[in-house]
Amino acid sequence: MTTKTMGDVHSQYGGFAPGFDFMRVALALSVLAYHCVEIIEGNFARFWTTPGWFMDYAVLPMFFSLSGYLIAASATRLKLKDFLINRGLRIVPALAVEVILSAVVLGGVFTTLPKLDYYSSPEFWRYFTNLFGWVNFYLPGVFKDHPETAVNNSLWTIPWEIMCYGFMSALIITSVIKKEKLYWIVPAAALLLWLGYLIGQDFVFANGPIDGVFFHALHHVFVYRGNVLLITFLLGIATYLFRDRIPYSWPLLWFCVGTCAAAACFLPAAWQWTPLSTLILAPMLVYITMFIGLTKLPNIPFYSTGDYSYGIYLYGMPVQQTLFKFFHFENEWVMLLWSIVFSTMFAALSWHLVEKRVLKLRKKFSFVAERRLAEESEEAIPATVQS
Repeated sequence: MTTKTMGDVHSQYGGFAPGFDFMRVALALSVLAYHCVEIIEGNFARFWTTPGWFMDYAVLPMFFSLSGYLIAASATRLKLKDFLINRGLRIVPALAVEVILSAVVLGGVFTTLPKLDYYSSPEFWRYFTNLFGWVNFYLPGVFKDHPETAVNNSLWTIPWEIMCYGFMSALIITSVIKKEKLYWIVPAAALLLWLGYLIGQDFVFANGPIDGVFFHALHHVFVYRGNVLLITFLLGIATYLFRDRIPYSWPLLWFCVGTCAAAACFLPAAWQWTPLSTLILAPMLVYITMFIGLTKLPNIPFYSTGDYSYGIYLYGMPVQQTLFKFFHFENEWVMLLWSIVFSTMFAALSWHLVEKRVLKLRKKFSFVAERRLAEESEEAIPATVQS
C-alpha cells in the first residue's frame, strides 16, 4: 500500500492547503493568551512552573515554519525582485499603519508627559525604527504604571523575519530553492554553524571577553530564542521542497504531539534554551504545523471572511495594554476574552482597509493573493447566480 505524502494532500487541494488559515488564527490568538499573563503580572514566571511554558516556546516557531512553507511556494517561481516586492507589500503597509497609530494616537492619548514633550522626545521618534527592523518597545510616558511597560513586545520578531527573507533571497540568487537535491545542505550547514558556535563560545569566553555589536548579534542568532525561529523557517522550506517524500501520517502526528506534551509536562522550562530541545522539538513542531495546515478543518465563524491573523498579531498587545489601562484585569481569562474581541476588530479593519487593498498589487506575485481575490469575487456574487 502506497503511503500518502504531504505532497499528495497539497496537490489534492490545488496547492492551497485548507488548514493553514485555521493555524494562522489559532497561533495569533495563542500569542494573545500568553501576553495576558505578561501584562497582568509583568512576566511569564508563573508559566515556568507549569506545562504552560511550552506554549510560549512553541507558538512562534510554528508561525515561522508555516511561513517558510508558504513562502517557499512563491520563491520557487519568482525572481528575486518580485519576491522582495511581494514580501514587502505583505508585511510593510500593515506594520507601518500599526506603528504610526501606536506612536501618534495611542501614545499621544496615554502618555503622562506634556504633549509637546512627548512628540519631541527622542524615544518617540526612535519608535518608528520598528519599520526598518530596529526594534523599540517603549514610548515616553506610556504604560509606565503597568506591570509590563512595553507597548508592543510582538515586534521583537521583525528582525528575524527580515533575516529569514535574507536567507530566502540567497536561496533564490543561487537557485538552490529550485534544486531539491541541494537544499538539504542549507539546514545541515545551519545546524553545523549553530553547533560550532555553541562549542566555540565556551573557548571564546574562556580566553577573554569579546564585546561589540557583531558578537552581540551572533549571540542573538545562535543562542537566544530567535535561533529556533530561523531553524523552523528553514525546516518549513524543506518540508515544502520534500513534501512528496514526507508521509502524511496520523501515527507520526500523534508521536510528535505526545513527545511535545511529555516535554511540556515533565521537563523544566529552562530546557527550552538547550541545544537538545531545538534538535528534538523543532522538527516535531514543524511536522505538527504542516500536518494540521494540510488537513481540512472547519472554518472559524467570522474569521473566514478575511486573513486576520497578521492584524491580530500586530494589534494584539497594544489593544491589551489599552484594555488593562481601563479595566486593570486580574483574571487572564477575562482579559483574553476582551482581547480577542477588540484585537479581532482592529485586525478586520486592518485587513479590509489596508491589507486587502494591497492584495491587488500583489496579485501577479502571489498565488495566495490571487486565490484570495478570486474568493472575494465569488463571495460578492449572489448565491442564485453562483448556482
